[in-house]
Amino acid sequence: MQNIHSNLVSASNALLEAQSKSILLIEDTAAHALLIQRAFDKTEWSIEHVTRGSAALDSLRSNPNRLILLDLTLPDIDGIELTTELHEINPYAPIIVVTSTDDVKKSVAAMQNGAWDYVIKSEPDVFNSTILQSVNHSWKKRLFKAEHRLASECRVAELIKSEKVEAVEQAIQLICSEVNNSLSGLLMYSDLLGRDCLSDPQREILQQLTDSAQKVASAVQKVKSLTKSPNNL
Repeated sequence: MQNIHSNLVSASNALLEAQSKSILLIEDTAAHALLIQRAFDKTEWSIEHVTRGSAALDSLRSNPNRLILLDLTLPDIDGIELTTELHEINPYAPIIVVTSTDDVKKSVAAMQNGAWDYVIKSEPDVFNSTILQSVNHSWKKRLFKAEHRLASECRVAELIKSEKVEAVEQAIQLICSEVNNSLSGLLMYSDLLGRDCLSDPQREILQQLTDSAQKVASAVQKVKSLTKSPNNL
């Protein structure tokens, strides 16, 4: 049950984190970085800009719940390798490659390595529209995945709970049957004894024993009826 609880907590946190509209922009060309930042509404999105792969890794470690815009051509690390290292920090991080027309093949390789999408640098108006569309799509996709993950964990928890309840019910039914068998024998034996010539004190003791056995039998029957009702456990 501890693993189930931790999985549910993790999935719930992931859903909360997926709602964050925060971007890590990894771009070493100042003009391109400025163009990308201008495409976003600052009241809706927060953007951190770094120019090196090493700085990107440090930044993602401190706040792993960001969408990532990645220029593959960086001065200190290969973009494909950086994609792998970023996903090691957060396997669920959406990575969108921002590339030139000359690097489309490399962008496809990055997607094979875990990137979610790529956007080709083009005329400002077209580029702004394309990158906004890609980021919004990736944000919604991450949210959907987080929701699906939480729903799956909830289904697993409910299934295990149901199996445990069923196992408890079966155990109770078995115990009740065993107790009933013993009580039936006891009551039959008491009835036989009652037919013999017994002294008054003996008859009184026998009657008390019979009354107790009948009360236990009645209680057992109530327990059995409860376990058969889906609304009681």
